[in-house]
Amino acid sequence: MAGWTDLANELLYSIFDYLPNRDLKNVRLTCRFLYTVTPLTLSRVFISSFKRDLDVLRSIAEHPVFSQQVTEIVWDERRLHLREANHIELAQLYDTGAYNYQSSSGSLVQGDESTYPSGAPGFLQKALIKLYGHMGEWQRAHILLLRLYGEQQSVLESYEDVETFRFALHAFPRLRRITITNNAPKTCTGLPSYSTPLVRSLPSWLLKP
Repeated sequence: MAGWTDLANELLYSIFDYLPNRDLKNVRLTCRFLYTVTPLTLSRVFISSFKRDLDVLRSIAEHPVFSQQVTEIVWDERRLHLREANHIELAQLYDTGAYNYQSSSGSLVQGDESTYPSGAPGFLQKALIKLYGHMGEWQRAHILLLRLYGEQQSVLESYEDVETFRFALHAFPRLRRITITNNAPKTCTGLPSYSTPLVRSLPSWLLKP
């Protein structure tokens, strides 16, 4: 039976043209032959207010092959906004099941389900469990979002995203296009339009549509 090594390179390249980079990476891991003949192209890099995207861009810029392939920069201007009082309320509301929460005025309030109209805690808790699987996932998501928010603020205050863009303009000789976009999902059940390095690094339970 013929194997991959028996196919002409031209036929292999025709097959590879239909595969996205994430699948090509897996193909390259199967054997030394496919690692050698499988092309990996990186025509697009991303800039955002998050370190992951900026670090990946600089790594690609320093690569002697990949830096020559980039033709587009996508600048994701999405911002992570946290209503900090609301996040504290939700985190404390479901922390122990006792419905302790921090009010918007800053005082600690203790209540029960009768405190809220139409049994709101039970409804919200069921919705969050349906989305994340259990409340432990919600807590992990809360901590991750707070970390990303702090990282974003640091990048914006230091203008690291702007400096990375200036660097990128000189780092990619074949650059032809700059796209500015808001990469937020179009609907509450959707996914971002671009699979940026940051999006790919997020845990799957946080990206459930």
